[in-house]
Amino acid sequence: GGSLILCDGNCHRAFHLSCIKVHPDEIDPSEEWLCANCELEEHPCFACLDIGYSPGTSDGASEDTIVYQCSFKDCGRRYHKHCLKDYLGTSSIPFVCPLHICAKCSGKDQVSIQCIRCPQAYHSDCFELVSQAKGPCPRLHLNLISCWNHLQGNTESSRKRAKGAVTSKGSLKVNTSPSSKSEQGISRKPSQNKSLQNVTSLAKAKASPGLGSKNQAPS
Repeated sequence: GGSLILCDGNCHRAFHLSCIKVHPDEIDPSEEWLCANCELEEHPCFACLDIGYSPGTSDGASEDTIVYQCSFKDCGRRYHKHCLKDYLGTSSIPFVCPLHICAKCSGKDQVSIQCIRCPQAYHSDCFELVSQAKGPCPRLHLNLISCWNHLQGNTESSRKRAKGAVTSKGSLKVNTSPSSKSEQGISRKPSQNKSLQNVTSLAKAKASPGLGSKNQAPS
């Protein structure tokens, strides 16, 4: 629980203020706030978690280091082409990422249950069928799970754990001990987007519309 702030960039993610080490009094709801990834235009691939460049933002970047954004409305997930091919069998751009395709039946309509840690998603009825076959997995919310790939002792998933936001443009480094406001994901620019929220009560600072309207599946 606790206060959440929504990034005003196109990653559509929310962050606990405690996780980015910011006190609620430091947030001006009249200012735009960007996470470190959106500020630097370097984002994690949602399949492998390696940090990559947004297209056209880094001169000389190889194709293997570029991450492309899903075209589904309000989805901020990004993928390397080679990771996309592993999941979808194609690396064509634009694309709709696996979080909007049922992992059991491959249907694309009303895919409502998503894993928060990897590109696995299900229809509600398909999820129940898989649960009956594999056993329960952690249900974090009505539509959010930590799927079977991440159960203790499961070796199916080769995903690496992210250790934080990127530190400096061009380095593709991972930030493990942020020391500056930029490295902690703090960037402020004038805007009328009021993005501070509290998950237990609508926050002190005239919060923006509900989380679900901007980000249905927080990363």
